[in-house]
Amino acid sequence: MALSPAEPNLRVLIVDDDQVDRLWARRALAPLCVDGGLGEAADAASAELQLGTAEWDCALVDHQLGADTGLELTQRLRAAGLRVPVVMFTGHGDEQVAVAVMKAGATDYLSKNERTPEGVRRAIRNAVELARAAREREELVEQLAAERERLERAVRERDDVLAIVSHDLRNPLSTIALAADELPELDPAAVTHIAKVIRRNVKRAERLISDLLDISRIERGVLTLDLRPCDVERVGRSAVRHAELIAQRKGVSLELHVRGDGEDVQADPDRLSQVLDNLLSNAIRHTPEGGRVLLAIEHSAEGAQLEVRDTGPGVPSEERARLFDRFYQTGRKNEGGAGLGLAIAKGLVEAHQGSITVGDAPEGGARFTFHIPRTSATPTYAATP
Repeated sequence: MALSPAEPNLRVLIVDDDQVDRLWARRALAPLCVDGGLGEAADAASAELQLGTAEWDCALVDHQLGADTGLELTQRLRAAGLRVPVVMFTGHGDEQVAVAVMKAGATDYLSKNERTPEGVRRAIRNAVELARAAREREELVEQLAAERERLERAVRERDDVLAIVSHDLRNPLSTIALAADELPELDPAAVTHIAKVIRRNVKRAERLISDLLDISRIERGVLTLDLRPCDVERVGRSAVRHAELIAQRKGVSLELHVRGDGEDVQADPDRLSQVLDNLLSNAIRHTPEGGRVLLAIEHSAEGAQLEVRDTGPGVPSEERARLFDRFYQTGRKNEGGAGLGLAIAKGLVEAHQGSITVGDAPEGGARFTFHIPRTSATPTYAATP
């Protein structure tokens, strides 16, 4: 949209070493610039200072600036990242200079010997509009790039979910189907074993579906927390008891350490238990036989800090930034799972206004630390990228 004479409000810097020429330009541009919108610079140094410290819509620059030139000034402005439009006066017949000026980054040029007030105003208006159009185009390109990335991410997420459904969910369902096919041919004793297999795989399928629903709720900000006074130590002891059988089968010792006598925190006990279940099962899975997993709880006036440490291989530093991303699988052995447990743990902790980090355990393995504040305000949610 072009500027109309009824809407003059431009800031233009006149750069010319000739006072008479500056006065001419000031009078020519007065209809476009009101409320102190005109500025002057008698040399390149003054122009650079003013253009670098204030917002200008355009600069009207003479090519000859004493010992300097408008071409050199324009080159320095562009090198400094200043994108103010430049309209330059050139001498009569200086076509080569005009070409060099445009290559240097000027928006337009005028022959000083053929200048008119209306011609100068028109050149300034056009330069300002071209600059605005360029900015809008760049913003549009950035928006399109961001939208493209969002769509590509959505496609990747869809493919990840489909891969999980087709692989991780198909496996327990296939086992259930095979077990069901064998039932008619089995004696009663064998049926009991098959029933256990079916129940175990049904639980695997239910857990995967539950994880997918949880990560979706967390990222859409619709997860509901049942916040109430919560005994963190009690939840921790329960989580350790639930994980003991898995640890025993793996040959891993499981310990609980509690420091301090703290009051209850405002938390959802079931969701807090889910966080600990995910962290403990993750630690046990990556700890070799004969290793050790520790849940440490420390109470303070601010809340409760919980740590899950193991004596496994630890988490390489280059993988830690993505460790809590959904579907992310590290390069460690015995990974297993769909890559959702840690993403869910992070989302649940943050929903409690807490934070979770990963680092090195003193024993050489991994250490996951998270904090639950004494009072959790209304939960906030941040989508995991």
